[in-house]
Amino acid sequence: MPIDAATTEREYRQLVDERKVCRICSDRLENASLIDQGKFDSDRIGPYTQWQGNLKAELMVVGQDFSDVAGFRAYRGWAGADVQTNRTLRELLACAGVTISGPAYGEPDDRLFFTNAVLCMKSGSRGGRQQDIPIRCFKNCSSFLRRTVEIVAPTVVVTLGAGALEAARFAFPGTNGKPLREVVGRVLPLAPNIALIPMYHPSPTVVNNHRSMDQMREDWRGLRGLLSGRGH
Repeated sequence: MPIDAATTEREYRQLVDERKVCRICSDRLENASLIDQGKFDSDRIGPYTQWQGNLKAELMVVGQDFSDVAGFRAYRGWAGADVQTNRTLRELLACAGVTISGPAYGEPDDRLFFTNAVLCMKSGSRGGRQQDIPIRCFKNCSSFLRRTVEIVAPTVVVTLGAGALEAARFAFPGTNGKPLREVVGRVLPLAPNIALIPMYHPSPTVVNNHRSMDQMREDWRGLRGLLSGRGH
């Protein structure tokens, strides 16, 4: 695992380069490097990392996927300031005692590290944003997730939703295999000196149908005391 800044940066750049050329799920997903000839792609592991990409972050948040191709274009490869999920995530992080700025195009906040379990975009030809992502794509992308965790070496990894949790299990075999509803908010071992805390996804659909905001706030309050403030 990288321990110095130069090694961390080199390993990260190599990982980003490998992400840009990956085509293993091209029958279902589109790599950001190919969308509009890479116009909105970046030198970060994914568009979510444009918002929060601190390579020394103590807390890493892993979402399921970023968007479909249309959404990626609309937000120019950045997290959207007007996306309710992002607003809710900021509120929940505040419950954990972590304050971040909202996403602002071209202005990384970089207090934490955000990434996605699936790094490519959903193809508009298969239902766009609402399409299901095959489980094999989570498995295919899990090597990127594992190496991202190893490079950043956070104290805590929070997964958002069942898909992201499954990706963490692919990335780190032997991780607790119970369903999300049985482990939500629990501190689980992921790797040496790294804890996994599974959370429900903060999307309006989940909040309205599966876990209330009051429950989510309580889940995230459980992070207090686990973070020392390193990296943010």
